[in-house]
Amino acid sequence: MNAEKMTLPKATQPRPGWILISATTVFVILAALSGFGSTFASSGDISGAIGAGVAPFFWSVIIVLLFSIRPHYRSPLFRTKILLWTSVLITIVQVQNFAASNRKRLESGIELVAAKINGSAPMMIDSATRLERATAGPGALLTIRETFVEIDARNVDLKDWASRVVPELRKNTLQNPAFSSLISRGVRITIRYYGRDSVFIGEIAFNADDVRGN
Repeated sequence: MNAEKMTLPKATQPRPGWILISATTVFVILAALSGFGSTFASSGDISGAIGAGVAPFFWSVIIVLLFSIRPHYRSPLFRTKILLWTSVLITIVQVQNFAASNRKRLESGIELVAAKINGSAPMMIDSATRLERATAGPGALLTIRETFVEIDARNVDLKDWASRVVPELRKNTLQNPAFSSLISRGVRITIRYYGRDSVFIGEIAFNADDVRGN
C-alpha cells in the first residue's frame, strides 16, 4: 500500500484546546439565553421562548454540517471554530434585535403618553402654569410646552431664572411619580417654558441620570 495516499487517523487531526472549547460553550449558552430572553420579553410565551432558545444551537449545527461538506473543515478544531463564530454572530444579532424591539416599545409608549396629555391639554397644572401640549420623538424624547400665565417673557430675569427658578422646577418635576417613572425607563423629557406672550423663556432637560442622582 502506498503510504503517501493513506489518510491520517482521527487521533492525529487538529483538536480544539480547552480555551476554545470553553469560549464556544459560553457563546452557545449566550445565544440560547438571548433567544429565550428576547422572545419571552416581547411575547410572554414560554413555549415560543424555549423554541427561540433552542433555535441558535440548531442553526449553528446546520452551518457546521454545511461547512463539513469540504473535507478541510471536518476536523474537530475547525468544527469548534465554526460553532463558536456562528454562536457569536447569532448572539450579536439577537441582542441588537432585542434592543431595537425595546426602543420601539419605548417610543410607542411615549406616543401614547403624548396623546393622553394632548387629550387633556391645555390644562392648568398650578395657579401660574398651563400645560399646552406634548410632542413625542424623535426617538425616546418627550417634549412638553408650558406657559407661565401671569408673566411676559420680557419681564423674566434670566439670571434669576437660571439660579433660582430652574432648580426649583427641576426638583418639582423629579418629585412627580409619573415623570420620574418615565425618565427611569429611559425616556428623555424636555420641558419648554414660555411667557403669556408666547415668547420662549428657556427649557429644562431630564434623563435617567437625573433619577439616579435624585
